[in-house]
Amino acid sequence: MMEAAARVAPQATASNKKPLLSMASIAKLGSKASRARKNAAARRARARRLGGLLGCGNPVLNMTISIGDGVLEHYQLEGGSVVLAEEMHLPLFEQLLKDPKTTYEAGGAAQNTCRVCAWMLSTVKKEKRPSTAYVGRAGDDENGRKLAALAVDAGLRATYEIDKERRPTGRLATLVNRGTGSRTMVADLGASTHYDPGHLEEHIPSRLLEESSIIVTDGFFLTHSGGVEAVERVGKHVAACASQGEAKVLVLNLGAPYICEHFGKALNSVLPHVDLLIGNRLEMVELARQKGFEVDEEDPDIAALCIAFASLPKNSGARGRVVVATGGPDDTIVVENGIEKRFAVAPLNKQSIVDRNGAGDAFAGAFLSQLLQKRPVEDCVHAAHWAARLVIQRSGVALPEECDYA
Repeated sequence: MMEAAARVAPQATASNKKPLLSMASIAKLGSKASRARKNAAARRARARRLGGLLGCGNPVLNMTISIGDGVLEHYQLEGGSVVLAEEMHLPLFEQLLKDPKTTYEAGGAAQNTCRVCAWMLSTVKKEKRPSTAYVGRAGDDENGRKLAALAVDAGLRATYEIDKERRPTGRLATLVNRGTGSRTMVADLGASTHYDPGHLEEHIPSRLLEESSIIVTDGFFLTHSGGVEAVERVGKHVAACASQGEAKVLVLNLGAPYICEHFGKALNSVLPHVDLLIGNRLEMVELARQKGFEVDEEDPDIAALCIAFASLPKNSGARGRVVVATGGPDDTIVVENGIEKRFAVAPLNKQSIVDRNGAGDAFAGAFLSQLLQKRPVEDCVHAAHWAARLVIQRSGVALPEECDYA
């Protein structure tokens, strides 16, 4: 039996053995691998030279649809309200997914900011264009995959940490009343508020952080401990880079007055890391109250508050803090190097305004698109006003296919 087996499968001898690869092939593979490493290193060097924007936030799938009064009544919603979803509201999201009239956007404040920034940068020649990336947490579900596809379509290098606890991807339903035009929002934040800051140390996110010259986050990301710790880690990274002569900028867009009112401890922990603070007048006033500053309730001096915020202690001494306060139709105030500057806003007919909700995100995104190109603050504000004006005449942070900003 053993002999038969030997006849069927004779052992290879030294004479009939063939090397799997010749020395020339091995040398060729080594050369190819070496070229690949050099090319990758060159790409990383180019990315760092051009700089880039990295957003950190709570990603949500924006779902918008036009409705009649019956939908609000069915889900016990008040027109114009903004609510966190309860059990009774969950079927609404499935209803919207099935309706072909529903429109979608990759949402969440920081992600909106990154989308606008990428859109503004689309006019820059590709070889000179800074990158735009984003990190956050999404569910392992169809909505998460849809969100990722939308982000890529918007020009983002989106890297979502995938939730392993079966939490759904965050989603925001915006119901636009056909008759009144009022907008009712229902948010189911799901996985988005469970970000693990350790994600920043994984291969792709850590590379994105390394390559970025500006990192932007928002107040909503500070409503959970993972977001706060992530921003603190980013702040330490920015400070470490500054100590080695590499200037990076950490940006905080406050997002909403209630963030300043209810999440003061989180704000206090991250503000020392912040190089650029952006907010509207209401947010600045609420932040001042939280910090214990004296505020004239009837006529607050926004410029004085901005100067005070710019003077707060800062971990990195590489540059002073810049503070930007928007005021809707009123002047935008910028405090840079302790000097106050005011920028008028071009008037807009009230009838042209469709939705103000995305104005702050659009302002921040356009501002940063110019800052990435090392433009002066005057250019940054001009672009920011232009983008905010465009967005408030549309529903949500919906952008035209092509950017014609010049």
